[in-house]
Amino acid sequence: MNFDTKMTGRPRRWGRVVDVVEGGVLYTEDAERVVLAGVDWPADEAQRSELENRLSELVGDKIVYYDVTGTDGLGRLLAEVWVDDTNVNKMLRRRI
Repeated sequence: MNFDTKMTGRPRRWGRVVDVVEGGVLYTEDAERVVLAGVDWPADEAQRSELENRLSELVGDKIVYYDVTGTDGLGRLLAEVWVDDTNVNKMLRRRI
């Protein structure tokens, strides 16, 4: 688990994304499972697949920074995720 406090003054985790799975769950090289907080995935399979592909393009094999806001019922981290200065959650909420 990696931490950085420079940008926010509080611990911000970071890691390289090694996989993106259904529903937009990110797996980091440190084996953390990260769910994008506040992002509702469309019920339509074609739309969901398009968003998941776009997410993979944005974060796949990249270093991401994330602020954990809690955990879900499966113990995965709920977080706001950034690639560089781009808030990935916000982009997906707007459906890119």
